[in-house]
Amino acid sequence: MAMGHTSLPRGMAHRRLGGRVKLRWYQEKSIERTQEEWEAGNNRVVVVLPTGMGKTFIFAFMAVKMAREGKRVVILVNRDVLVQQTVGEVRTLNSILAKSGMGFEGRIGIVRGADNQVDARIIVASVQTIQRLRRAEQIRNVSAVIVDECHMSLTPQYR
Repeated sequence: MAMGHTSLPRGMAHRRLGGRVKLRWYQEKSIERTQEEWEAGNNRVVVVLPTGMGKTFIFAFMAVKMAREGKRVVILVNRDVLVQQTVGEVRTLNSILAKSGMGFEGRIGIVRGADNQVDARIIVASVQTIQRLRRAEQIRNVSAVIVDECHMSLTPQYR
């Protein structure tokens, strides 16, 4: 699944080719393998890459792709500061992909503290907020949940 060439801001892991970018081979492979696992019925897939290799870019790309297919996606992050950062990266990527017809039309929502945009196509939520059953129950018809820093899901913070 090649994304093709497009322009991305600095900070997103990618390969620059004359001011344009392309998914790196290991990012493409991560996306392909994840999709293969999902198709095989394994819905608990972990992508492990070293720091700075573009995991956020990978899951942002996958979330936008699923949203374009009409699916709803929740991205869980373990710190408040990551909510805005993740929303920013997903919005940036979606606007870039939209220029080539690969983005989606719809909102990217936040579920955190006073923010409760549960009707968005892509929802970025803080773990602390989603732990509250009342808040979690408001999010319905979700096709995928992406957990950033999933190794933290073994800690009491995620229960």
